[in-house]
This record gives sequence, structure tokens and C-alpha cells, in this order.
Amino acid sequence: EEKMKEEREMACRMVMSKMAAEKEEAIRRMEEEAAEHRKKLVKAAQEDIERAVSNERMRSTNLIKEQKLLWDQNMAKTLTSHKKAIEEMSEAHDEHQRSIKAGIQKDIERAVFEAERTFLVRQNDLIKENDERWKHMLSENEKR
Repeated sequence: EEKMKEEREMACRMVMSKMAAEKEEAIRRMEEEAAEHRKKLVKAAQEDIERAVSNERMRSTNLIKEQKLLWDQNMAKTLTSHKKAIEEMSEAHDEHQRSIKAGIQKDIERAVFEAERTFLVRQNDLIKENDERWKHMLSENEKR
């Protein structure tokens, strides 16, 4: 019986020892797998970060290009508007000059007309006076 008991204890110790060794082996394998999994996760995270940085860089570059394009378009519109405003101002100035010249021409024509009218009125008055003198002189001659 004692021998059986010792054999059972020995078998139990062997089984326990074997189980402990298997447990240690399982823990070691799990730790290796966990380390490998961590490496994969770190690598994936690094790739995600690099991809995100690259995407952000691309997005920023595209935004800058869009902003430059909009700025260039606005500058072209502004330049066009500026040129158009200058042309309109030039046309308005020319029209104003033409209007001034036309006004001056009309003033000159009025002044010439007024001077001619005044001259003709004076001439008419002088002719009337002359006629009156001649009539007076003729009537004086007839009386004599």
C-alpha cells in the first residue's frame, strides 16, 4: 500500500511537473505571440500615421493650389474690372471734353451771332439815321 501511495504521488508529481512545463511553454508561446502581435500593431500604427501624414500633406498641398487658383482668378477679375473702370473713366473724360468743346463752340457761335446781330442793328440804325438826314436834306432842298 505504501508503495502504491508513493507510486501515485510520483505519478502525481510527474503529471504536475509535466503540466507545469506545459503551462510554462504555453505562457512562453503566448508571450511570443503577444510580442509578435504588438510588433504588428506598432507597424500598422506607424503605417497609419505615415498614411495620415501623407494624406494631410496632400490635402494641404491641394488646398494651397486651390487658394492660389482662386487668388489668381480674383486678381484677373480685379485687373479686368480695373481696366474696364479705366476705359469707362477715359470714355467719360472724352465725352466731357467733347461736351465742353461743343459748349464752347456753341458759346462762340452765340457770341459771333450776337456780334453780327449787334453790328447789323447798328448798321440798320445808321442807315435809318442816314435816311432821315437825306430825307431832311431833301425836304430842305425842296423848301428852297
